[in-house]
Amino acid sequence: ISVDTHVHRISNQLGWTGGAPTLDKAAFPCKDPEKTRKALEQWVPRDDWGDVNWLLVGLGQEVQTEKPKLLRKALDSSDPAYA
Repeated sequence: ISVDTHVHRISNQLGWTGGAPTLDKAAFPCKDPEKTRKALEQWVPRDDWGDVNWLLVGLGQEVQTEKPKLLRKALDSSDPAYA
């Protein structure tokens, strides 16, 4: 399984690497992409390994990339609709 930034982050956030689901990067059970790859390969069926990267990269690019940043900006704004 090819693990880039998106696969590493989203897999840890979803709890797919052995820990509880979390958005807290410090609490990720796998601290580097190689550990994430090994954790995923322990339970993802081998026939699906080729699909994991493009699915999670696509998800990361479309949904996850700016969400925390935008949410923080909206919460810090006195006019969330403007943020």
